Amino acid sequence: MKKGRVIMSVLLCASMVLGLFGCTKKEYTVGSDVKEEEITEFYWTESTSTFPPYFQRYRLYTEEGKHFFYHEKREGEAFPLTEKYITVSGTRELTEEEWQTFFELLKDGTVKKRQESTESGNSGPWTYLYWKGDKGDIQEFSFSSYEKAKAFEEACIAFVKEEEEESLVKKADLEGSTMEYIRFGNKEGEKLVILPGLSLKSVMGSAEGIVQAYSLLAEDYDIYLFDHVKEEPVNYTIEDMAVDTKTAMEILGLDHVHLMGVSMGGMVAQTLTLLYPECVDSLILCSTTSRVFNTENSVIEKWKQLAEERDLSALVESFGEKVYTPSFYETYKDIILHSGDGAEETDFRNFLRSIEAIEKFDVYEELEMITCPVFVLGAGEDQVVGVQASRDIAEKLGCEIYVYEGYGHGVYDEAPDYLSRIQSFLKENR
Repeated sequence: MKKGRVIMSVLLCASMVLGLFGCTKKEYTVGSDVKEEEITEFYWTESTSTFPPYFQRYRLYTEEGKHFFYHEKREGEAFPLTEKYITVSGTRELTEEEWQTFFELLKDGTVKKRQESTESGNSGPWTYLYWKGDKGDIQEFSFSSYEKAKAFEEACIAFVKEEEEESLVKKADLEGSTMEYIRFGNKEGEKLVILPGLSLKSVMGSAEGIVQAYSLLAEDYDIYLFDHVKEEPVNYTIEDMAVDTKTAMEILGLDHVHLMGVSMGGMVAQTLTLLYPECVDSLILCSTTSRVFNTENSVIEKWKQLAEERDLSALVESFGEKVYTPSFYETYKDIILHSGDGAEETDFRNFLRSIEAIEKFDVYEELEMITCPVFVLGAGEDQVVGVQASRDIAEKLGCEIYVYEGYGHGVYDEAPDYLSRIQSFLKENR
């Protein structure tokens, strides 16, 4: 009996061991072990620290019974590429058919115990699947075949491309940098390129508002509004801005355009016209100047000081007060004061480099080389560049000018007939 009890005890212990550990699977198959409805998130990430560093991520996730696709790309010169380096991102809700397409690619793939492998030097891609039945860290995913892995990546790329085509904000890849732009209006019409002025944050965040604001011109013209480069280098000049803008125009096949420049954009527009006269059919200069001098104690110098101090609230307040009339500023004060929300170090750095470029700008003596039709619009109460700057350009060129009395530098946002005057000029010079 004693011997029997020993044998039974051994068998019982063996049974317990098998029950506790023998039935625990090391690998689970998607579609059978991991049900479709159990999937909560899926990550595909490719990253490398080689120069320039690279980061691309695709994510599928489920919220409240709906499926979503998210993507992000990070670009920069420093590794690791943290979230501040995100240059392209977007989210879209998937239709049931689109989700099924992705699920079929994940199906028959396997998940196993997660192992971090980013230190191996491999660039990936690293794939992880999160699911409701996860036993703790059973998340590392492998596609069932190379063909499915490739098909998944191609599907993601197609989704991103489709999203970019639908997006108002697009991107031109320059050598060593990128320049975003908005294209809208009549694609069969003549090309109108608009260059915006100095701003702390990119105007691309106001894309929908810009399209609405320029609806009058959009009826007849294929409009491109270019941003500044994503990150301005040290000693970046107005001429450099003009060259980069022309490069972006060449990428997009814009060889003949009507060119409109606002404030600092007007400086870039003058320079671009001087450098590439063959591609500018007409030129519109709004609240701008051909030269900047005596900046000491000027509005621009004050903005420079506030930006150097990183005094965001004082900077946007001064910007609003100096650019707009008191009545307009008071009406839209809340919007103006929040216009700098979310400003980052790169924004301040770009802003300061733009101001340095403005302070060195002077093409006044070269203006007579501009031979295309020019229309100058100025403002009698301009506190930024002064109304005389507009008159000097018009006198030097002998061109048409209209001065809005009672308006400030931001007359382009305030005067109700501003775009009508531009429309008339453009029609006369087709």
